[in-house]
Amino acid sequence: MKRIFAAPHLLILGLAFTCLLVGSVAASATTISGVNEAAYDVTATTGEQQLASMQAAGVRAVRSDASWGGAQPSAPTASGPGYQFGQFDTLVGELADHNMSWLPIVDYSAPWAASLAGNPFSAPASDTAYAAYAQALAGRYGAGGSFWAENPQLPYEPVHSFEVWNEENSTMFWAGAPQPAQYAALYMQTRAAIDAVDPTAQVIVGGLLEVLPGPASQFVEAMFKAQPSLRGNVDGFALHPYTANAAQVLTSVDDFRQTLDALGESAAPIEVTEFGWGSGAGESWRATQMRSVAMGLANSDCGVDEISPYVWYEAPGGADYSLATLSGLLPSGSAWFSGFAAAQQAPEQHLCHPLAHSSPAGTIKGRRAVAGRRGAYGDTLAGPSLRAS
Repeated sequence: MKRIFAAPHLLILGLAFTCLLVGSVAASATTISGVNEAAYDVTATTGEQQLASMQAAGVRAVRSDASWGGAQPSAPTASGPGYQFGQFDTLVGELADHNMSWLPIVDYSAPWAASLAGNPFSAPASDTAYAAYAQALAGRYGAGGSFWAENPQLPYEPVHSFEVWNEENSTMFWAGAPQPAQYAALYMQTRAAIDAVDPTAQVIVGGLLEVLPGPASQFVEAMFKAQPSLRGNVDGFALHPYTANAAQVLTSVDDFRQTLDALGESAAPIEVTEFGWGSGAGESWRATQMRSVAMGLANSDCGVDEISPYVWYEAPGGADYSLATLSGLLPSGSAWFSGFAAAQQAPEQHLCHPLAHSSPAGTIKGRRAVAGRRGAYGDTLAGPSLRAS
């Protein structure tokens, strides 16, 4: 939910617990964990310490902004697109050195390409330009990408998933008013562009914001009404249930699952790529909520294949969503990890209605089978995600 444009080492880290879905209605059984982190003040030394700590905790991927404006600050010229991928090369290389991969959020508009001059949170003036940038990212960091060819000494940790924008149903990150039809067209063109260079990549609808159950469902319903061709051609839907408590998080996921099923998207997974509560609520209360979410979703029948709490570590100040300090886990972080681990040993949680992800394996459109990744949805992403931007 929070987005700051800056470039310190490991600005935002994203933790994701990826659920391995077995069979058409089976529960998760993963040992993966991850977190979002806004570490605005880390140095190269403390950044390395954080990477090592996350690796030790089982984090397998880092979710972060792949800023279009940062990578392409000027419009293309006759000599080429002018991409500047140095910052991403450094990040991806550091992650690979710790056996982690990157989960980029393809955001927002480059200043020169924004529909509202200079406003990165306004829609792209050209979907084609945005999709070309996403394609360049996939061509460099995805499966078989040029970055890996240039760096054969690194552990091979290609990007498997690209999130298209972030909280596009909010006025904070989509200037003016949310435009489901406009976003649907952007998603379809971006997915096709990424698919052209990496057919194995998962292209995810950007995290939809909810503070109460309902807005995400309404936005997706409007998307499908505007673009019926979306049916069977969406690889996954990200959800950000920033609700009052854990019970409302679970209600939001259930509500969203029912909406997807009604749209014919029973096979599409939900990726909870952000949620959490600030430290002002108190660590004891936060710990209870984090454990409740872990127990409710990590082994549920809702088709959730990623759960990413916000945030691993955040510099002091503001609401402070941190689950960890520079030296160790806070009670809320410990509760999340222990709750998630316990959920793997518990009976399946029948949180969602019976239709949840009921499509038999093999009939799933829009999910590409990738060896070694998420089970029934075509993937078993066995690692968490960091968020850095």
